[in-house]
Amino acid sequence: MSGPLRRRVLHPRHLLTGIKLRARYDLTVLDDDNAPLDGPPDRVPDCAACRDKCCADPDNETVLRLVDIARLLDAGLGEHILPADGEHPPRLKKRPDGACVFLDPDERCSIYADRPVVCRRFPYRVADDRRRVTVSSLCASFADGDAEPLVNDARLSYNWMITDLATLAYGEQELRALGLWAYVAAMAPG
Repeated sequence: MSGPLRRRVLHPRHLLTGIKLRARYDLTVLDDDNAPLDGPPDRVPDCAACRDKCCADPDNETVLRLVDIARLLDAGLGEHILPADGEHPPRLKKRPDGACVFLDPDERCSIYADRPVVCRRFPYRVADDRRRVTVSSLCASFADGDAEPLVNDARLSYNWMITDLATLAYGEQELRALGLWAYVAAMAPG
């Protein structure tokens, strides 16, 4: 970190914000050494063969990272984002039947190239203990393949959460300038 952001973070009034942030969250960045895969490394989801459409489950929420919000705004899809509300982080809207708003009539993702990080890494997730990457039991259809890119996406998703927290704590001006603040203001540390 260098330049104006470093000066702001090190400013005395921000030191307390940093201390509170570290006390509230584990800010350890994950990699393959401190969060290995807890599952088969040669099996990947086979979405085409799957009968369970996770994107259509009304109980699923597609939580968005700042990078997802920026990507969707750049694609002109901001009207499909529900802003953080104090109880929930920013997330995608749903269709009336509860499915993801971007699930097309053929039950395929209509924004596949711009899909959120959480969708890119599913069914892999960082375990609650943040010591391993696990495979969701909700995914039942697998094929042979290299799981490492998806596992890395799961770690990246977690690491972006850390970046989001720091950005929310120190980058309100930048977020406002980029048009992202309206979606995340309710998440800003107090």
